[in-house]
Amino acid sequence: MIHEYRWARATGVALFAAVFLLNGCTSDDDDDDDSAVEARVMRELAFSGDEGGQEILGDLYLPAAVDEPGIVLMVHGGAFKGGSREELATLAEALQDDGLAVFNVDYRLLEAGGEFPGALLDVMDASRYLHANADLPIDGICAGVGISSGATLLSLAAVHRDDAQLARAGWPAVSGYGPAVDPLVGFSGIYDFRTREAQHGELPWWESDWLGGLPDELPQRYEYASSASAAERLGGPALLLHGQSDGAVEWHQSQEMADALAAAGVPEELVLYADSGHGFLWPMDDINPDGLDALARMKTFLHDACDGGGSGGARGQLELVHGGAAADDGQGWTGTESYGVSTVGGTSVCQRQYTTELVHDGVDRWTVSYTLAEEEGDCLGLPGMPESGDSLDFQAATDTRDGQPALFLLEEGKGPLRWFALESSDPELVYSAQLGLPPTFDR
Repeated sequence: MIHEYRWARATGVALFAAVFLLNGCTSDDDDDDDSAVEARVMRELAFSGDEGGQEILGDLYLPAAVDEPGIVLMVHGGAFKGGSREELATLAEALQDDGLAVFNVDYRLLEAGGEFPGALLDVMDASRYLHANADLPIDGICAGVGISSGATLLSLAAVHRDDAQLARAGWPAVSGYGPAVDPLVGFSGIYDFRTREAQHGELPWWESDWLGGLPDELPQRYEYASSASAAERLGGPALLLHGQSDGAVEWHQSQEMADALAAAGVPEELVLYADSGHGFLWPMDDINPDGLDALARMKTFLHDACDGGGSGGARGQLELVHGGAAADDGQGWTGTESYGVSTVGGTSVCQRQYTTELVHDGVDRWTVSYTLAEEEGDCLGLPGMPESGDSLDFQAATDTRDGQPALFLLEEGKGPLRWFALESSDPELVYSAQLGLPPTFDR
């Protein structure tokens, strides 16, 4: 759905609601509240770090009178090279005053290890931290809000929620991450780097630096850094807001993402503001009707996703864990693979065991044929499950981008895609992967 707004069209109802929310009680006023739970901010929570000892921090804003709320993960902009969570403190406070909990986070910038996928991994670490930390008075992630490059990172964290997908971009696999941030509010984000040069007239240096090269040098990386290319993996819904006078990131980026989501059947809403530029959300007062309209829409969206506590689109999400091993017994390559689907909380949905036969080309490629040997539970309709008689083609090689041995899945028309990290090499292959299934497959 698309809405186009000029500032004069902002309705009186939307303006009144937004101004009322902004001028309501602040968290300081809550000191006199008789409720059992008071508004508070837990500052400088270290949710990630690097080998050099650099900690990545976030501030957790908890509203009054809400026990164990769902959390809105908030990610700032800055073209991957600047910005900090402090820039979104007033927005986090406005949502907190409106009864929403917010985790407002930093991530590594370009000159501090934030090159792709560094900043993305930091956002994924924030998701994992909220999911795994039982000491926090929260109940998981219910939505995400991203501004500019923050919208880019959140959308990528959603569509590349599993280690196999990220590894396809040629980087080490990641595992153990919490549920993705599916309900998404994106302000002025980049969702398809492959079309940026044509839209913008040139590719800004910070974008090519973030991705490590130019599109013709790294076409696969540009594809996997473009969340629009995997829009079907976003569980949704998504609210995309963009100014049509944006000179930094053209509004066509949000249009492309909305079109890709709609084509994939993912609920989406695109709101375009005809006379607004890149940072149109600010100032959040009555001299900026477009910003107030966007704020009111965002609050409505977030309450729909988060009210009642719980983790929104991520609740009940299923995870597929699979792995296998194969060896040469002198007569040929044979092996086994196991697939298991469970809820994020660990409740088993189904298990499948396969026997496999591998035809080796004598160098580095295998065709793997699957035979279903055993099944427990109901796996029908779940993605990623081979059927008896299915076959996949793999190639073993060292990934020159990180020096790690890996298995590459050979898909027609796509070239070799890194799929599994190898834990051991010839004459035995041992591999594993884990991926989260989107809410479409909840049970």
